[in-house]
Amino acid sequence: MAVVAAGYEIFPVAKRIHTPASQKLVDGFRKAFGGEMLSDRGGVRAVLSRLRDNKTVYILFDQRIKKGMPFQFFNRPVWGTHMASLLHRRTGADIIPCWSRSAGNLLEVFYGSPFNMISEGDPVRADFINTQKHFWWLEEKIRSDPAQWYWVHNMWRPRKRGWKTVFLDRDGTINTDKGYVSKKEDLEFIPGVFETLRSLRKAGYLLVIVTNQSGIARGYYSEADYIKLRDYFLDCLFKEGVIIDRTYHCPHHPDDGCDCRKPLPGMLHRAIEDIQVSLSQSYIVGDKESDVLAGKNIGIKTIAVGKGDFKQSAPDYTASSIQEAGKIILEND
Repeated sequence: MAVVAAGYEIFPVAKRIHTPASQKLVDGFRKAFGGEMLSDRGGVRAVLSRLRDNKTVYILFDQRIKKGMPFQFFNRPVWGTHMASLLHRRTGADIIPCWSRSAGNLLEVFYGSPFNMISEGDPVRADFINTQKHFWWLEEKIRSDPAQWYWVHNMWRPRKRGWKTVFLDRDGTINTDKGYVSKKEDLEFIPGVFETLRSLRKAGYLLVIVTNQSGIARGYYSEADYIKLRDYFLDCLFKEGVIIDRTYHCPHHPDDGCDCRKPLPGMLHRAIEDIQVSLSQSYIVGDKESDVLAGKNIGIKTIAVGKGDFKQSAPDYTASSIQEAGKIILEND
């Protein structure tokens, strides 16, 4: 209303308020100031029409939505809308960050430089990268002055059944297992893995890495070496539009008696504590029997990838590759 009152023609996209009396009151304010609100329900056509007429559309980004795709916000998963990225791809319109802050009796409204958006290539990849960067931008703004964030939506409110999650082994499942992979030059992603992980993410699954790294205890590489490779690994995935929610590793030797080395479910239990996992909707995918047994130890569905020996574990599904494992999950979704 402040921007409209200042003489600018804008078209905000807004949710309808559940209480009819409140909606009527808000509509009255909006009409009095000359603003036209576009409904978030089926409003894409109206938004596209305004943009083609060279109008300005406002999208409230920090909203809790019921449908969308999962992103990271303050290191916690949230449902997010990729509408801004979609509109940019469809129309080429600039996406300009805007924020306001209270300044005594005034409301200051700020506009930043247009976001550097990806529009070419795989559209799902573009939408994930663009939207996650928008969430990171919002985090930065909130951290700079938390008291200015007028937060009316609990974006992290737990889902009724929790997050459906795919737990993934690393070596031999996502990247080629060359034996104690610890250097960038040894990291080789399995063909098709990016597309598969993006499709799972788009379907609403969180992605969690759980990997045994006994090479640390054996002295083949240090914990710092592992972390350096892990960060590079995650960066490579993000550049392909793949967002990983959590990574857990066991640095111990098989004889150390820890509770985190697969087949024990310690790493999976940590993930359940960190994020609300829906066990009935979740899977573990791995190329070793220890992966399957870890999944069975917490009661989630298991998919064995490759030609390993799984005689004692009886996985729920077997797949020749990560691509086939992804198809199994999506077909049973």
